[in-house]
Amino acid sequence: MITKDPAKSTSQIRKETMQRGAIGFVAFILPVVTTNLTSVYFGIALATVEIAAIFLTEYLIKGAKRKKAIKV
Repeated sequence: MITKDPAKSTSQIRKETMQRGAIGFVAFILPVVTTNLTSVYFGIALATVEIAAIFLTEYLIKGAKRKKAIKV
């Protein structure tokens, strides 16, 4: 494969952008809603868990993309 990412159509890029926007919106609203429905501490804990999950996901994705050395 010459390029890292396969070619994408504009409609596919638009769909992915909308999906990312929806996930971001939910990730932003969820702690606010839980704070209003339960307690402030639960909302803060949920926001902390979301941030940790984002960092862990990015770490795992970058680790999977690294090329491993060929052992001879």
